[in-house]
Amino acid sequence: MSTNSANNQPQSINPEAPKTPNPELRKEAVIIGVLAGITCLCCMVGTAVMGYGVFTLNNRFVTELAPLRETQAVAVSQLTTAVAASATAEPNANAAATAFAQYPIVVSSTFDHNTEDWPAGGFDDAEYGRVLRQISDGKYQWEIEATQGVIWYGYPKMAAVTDFYLSVEANQTSEAGENYGVIFRRTSAGSYYFFGISPELQTFFLNLQHNDSWHTLLGRTYSPAIHSDAPNVITVIASGSTFTFFINGQHVAGYSDSTLPGGRAGVAVEVDPDGTASFEFDNFEVRAPTATPTPIRTPTLTATPQPTTTPASANLPLQGRIAFQSGSALSIINADGSGLYQIPPLYRTLSQKVSPKFDASPDWSPQGNRLIFAGSESENANIYTINPDGTNITFVTFTIYNQTDPAWSPDGRLIAFASDATGNQNDIYIIESTGSNRVRLTTELSSDTDPVWSPDNQHIVFVAYEAGITKLRIVSVDGSEPAKSIGAPEGANNPAWSPNGQWIVFASDYEGNQEIYLIRPDGSDLTRLTDNAFDDFDPTWSADGKHIAFVSNRDGQYDIYVMEADGSQPIRLTNTTAKEHNLAWGP
Repeated sequence: MSTNSANNQPQSINPEAPKTPNPELRKEAVIIGVLAGITCLCCMVGTAVMGYGVFTLNNRFVTELAPLRETQAVAVSQLTTAVAASATAEPNANAAATAFAQYPIVVSSTFDHNTEDWPAGGFDDAEYGRVLRQISDGKYQWEIEATQGVIWYGYPKMAAVTDFYLSVEANQTSEAGENYGVIFRRTSAGSYYFFGISPELQTFFLNLQHNDSWHTLLGRTYSPAIHSDAPNVITVIASGSTFTFFINGQHVAGYSDSTLPGGRAGVAVEVDPDGTASFEFDNFEVRAPTATPTPIRTPTLTATPQPTTTPASANLPLQGRIAFQSGSALSIINADGSGLYQIPPLYRTLSQKVSPKFDASPDWSPQGNRLIFAGSESENANIYTINPDGTNITFVTFTIYNQTDPAWSPDGRLIAFASDATGNQNDIYIIESTGSNRVRLTTELSSDTDPVWSPDNQHIVFVAYEAGITKLRIVSVDGSEPAKSIGAPEGANNPAWSPNGQWIVFASDYEGNQEIYLIRPDGSDLTRLTDNAFDDFDPTWSADGKHIAFVSNRDGQYDIYVMEADGSQPIRLTNTTAKEHNLAWGP
């Protein structure tokens, strides 16, 4: 199942939503001339806080200075010190950029397709406004209508990182005047750093959102490196507590802060109250050092170490096949690790009307003779079925809306899926396998995705994304019971019901990185199955309930693993360079 987008939310699965306004991020600029004898003009940009200015000089943060009307002699003294420090730091910063740019790729998005599961679709918030995000024409495009000053952000499906190289090309395509940039070290609790720029003023800043409060780290600083009427390439390098910032290839600032030790990275925009703006992003990249995998532990919160993962070999005592998303295509592998193949592209030429260019979220029919998946010909996704050999593709839905995360009922009669047909957030629907008689199951304010059936066909567990947090909820198929939370940790995503109906397995980044947990449908007996420094997610059950397949980057790339249902004996099934996710274990 999918994990990280506004139209198949975790997302995370999700991970992005309007955040509380940042009262310090306003666009007041103060120009202070230097004294006679100084041949340059120093631009100092600050924020008025209780009548006091917080501003920077030549890319260095100066706190608790006197009011802005204080004598310029103080400013000149600070400027002299800052210029010397900047000159010393420049060679080291460039050397760090060169070194980090050679690290292995964690995420690389050119936005030809949404292979990294970026948030997409519309999202309305009565308090903050509306955002519409889509991937079109090779760009990640945002349209914002803000009712009050607000920061929106989004990030792809990725591992949490500590040391990294982050770069993105960004542009405001509407009339200038707003801010945009990147977030990094975003935690499951919603804390993050925001490095942004104001192209209109040619200024940059660094702020920290932590414990629901904003903290200015680098006040607004003028830099001629910023393009006021063209895209800007923003680059951040993090090494431990030290951050180095570049704009369009020029080193502009450095800062040290240890509040957030690690997390995810993404893009962000800030829009003023009653503002309307559009943005686009391209060439997003995160690189990080490859770390050594750590042993996993048995499924308790105080477990003992188990051996590290071992490679898969043929003839393992595992039955069935695992369908999954690999890049923008679907692939299948036997559960014993043999027979890996990609569904051939023959079906793409069978009909001009049935030719999805991007395939995601596969699920098996109960008999194992058909796959259902979400396919996108352009911006919108619809639901298709296909034979495992790539033949006989048919539509289940054909609409102008996004239809994602399809799941076949155990009796084969119905299909559950997520859709933004209401024009706001996603809701859960069911439809007959023939494509008729659509019924809407959820009507909450949350954005609902990742539906999964109970073995008795009576209930569906799904991911509800609301107020920046994802939770697991259960709804009855016949509508006799309203959706209710089962009490799983915040950040829960990728649910899968055990074949005997007694457990729900899921992933969550509640404790920092994505780990896999078990919980009973009534919310009792929460148990952690994996515990390591890497990301484990997308769990799916074997038909007999004895094993769980999942995705992990513990060996340096996103591959498929299988473990016992108690979390022991992990075995690596795949070893490819493609990012594998959205697993479905079938007959």
